[in-house]
Amino acid sequence: MGEGYLLEKLNGVLNPGERKNGNIGFNVENSTINEIQLSTSDVYSEHEKLLDKAKTLDFHFEQ
Repeated sequence: MGEGYLLEKLNGVLNPGERKNGNIGFNVENSTINEIQLSTSDVYSEHEKLLDKAKTLDFHFEQ
């Protein structure tokens, strides 16, 4: 199958006041990947007020 990713129900535009729930999946076969880093963006209100700064999430895996 190879390497790739899946965004289930997370594509598209997120309008003010909306929430989205879904899944992010990664297909990794025969790989030496031992960590993944995900980065978000800043979050703004509909009036362009900064609600939260971007975050970085680190995931580490044992082989």
